[in-house]
Amino acid sequence: MMLHKTRLTLVASLLASLLMAGCEAQGDGELSDGLDNNGNTTLFPNDGMAPTQVTDNGTAIAGSFICEGGIQAVTPNATTEVGSGGLVGGPLTNLLNLVGGDTVTQLLNSVSEKDAVIDNNLATFSTYSLTLGLLAVLNSVDLIVNANTEIQPGNFAVFAVRFPPGVVDASLVNSLTVRTFLAGVQQEELVTTQSSLDLLGLNVAGADRLFVGIKAAKRFDSASLSLRPNVLSANVGDALYAHELCVRGRFVAAATP
Repeated sequence: MMLHKTRLTLVASLLASLLMAGCEAQGDGELSDGLDNNGNTTLFPNDGMAPTQVTDNGTAIAGSFICEGGIQAVTPNATTEVGSGGLVGGPLTNLLNLVGGDTVTQLLNSVSEKDAVIDNNLATFSTYSLTLGLLAVLNSVDLIVNANTEIQPGNFAVFAVRFPPGVVDASLVNSLTVRTFLAGVQQEELVTTQSSLDLLGLNVAGADRLFVGIKAAKRFDSASLSLRPNVLSANVGDALYAHELCVRGRFVAAATP
């Protein structure tokens, strides 16, 4: 009988140890792992080091954002389109009809690899490329993600973006704007200006990536990232890389290099 109890005690101890190890491993994953396994991406490490500007009902959320899931975490049916001035759907079509064929072509070509922003991969990116001819007619270029389903409050519309070298330093950005829409009607908005980027440290050498967006207080079915550059006398060229639209995420204490 004593031997039997001893064996039961040993088995119970072994099971407890295994369960504890499993819990510790799971807890560690919850603390560190994000999209792309928390930082295995070279171009956009998801490690809590990126400056963050995300608001909740208009109030900035403290800490650094960790992206845990792109739009595919909600729906596999998302699509993208290029717009201007915060316009989507019919109003955008009307605008494009007014400005003419050449500008339409320039606008549609101003964002390359646009579906990279919805591929659930921080290693890929869409590229905003701006020309003087386009800027003379339109004041912004928008990358619009249509979820084709309603996304509930509490989720995020946060874009992982990165700037080519020199763009922030040269003050080429007038503003970045994130908007959410429901059935074509704007729901929420966050505007980030050049001065905001400077305060976030984006003009420091090597600090070129940013999480920017909204923790949704209202339902939405599409979100847009609008780049409004300062008017220049020459072509801007590549001005912004959009790596992912994150709808799932969390905040950690702001990390330091």
